[in-house]
Amino acid sequence: MQPMRKGELAEQHISLMLQEQGFKVARYLTTERADIITDWHGTLKRVQIKTTRQQKSGKPYFDLRQSQRTRGSYSPDEIDAFVLESFNYKGIWIVPISRLSGIGCFNPSDKSLYYNAFSELK
Repeated sequence: MQPMRKGELAEQHISLMLQEQGFKVARYLTTERADIITDWHGTLKRVQIKTTRQQKSGKPYFDLRQSQRTRGSYSPDEIDAFVLESFNYKGIWIVPISRLSGIGCFNPSDKSLYYNAFSELK
């Protein structure tokens, strides 16, 4: 699957999952650093959605940098959290950017503190 298509599907899937959890979800109409905005009873969060890549060893990981063209890091001035989706693990990780400052990648584990951690967006 092409990376752009995979990202679009992840955005739709995560938006639906968040709505099922009671969040309101909005997508930007212009190009922004965040993909979506979540609203939990008036608390707004700017969210960047990422999908897994695969290491040479076969293990999945999330590249937390911007597009392959720019390769810059996201900052707390631009987004509040990452929502990371792995179609391999059939799960999501919700991680505040404050916990990932300066980190270029995230290796998922279903035992992670952030696995299905919807409370991180409340």
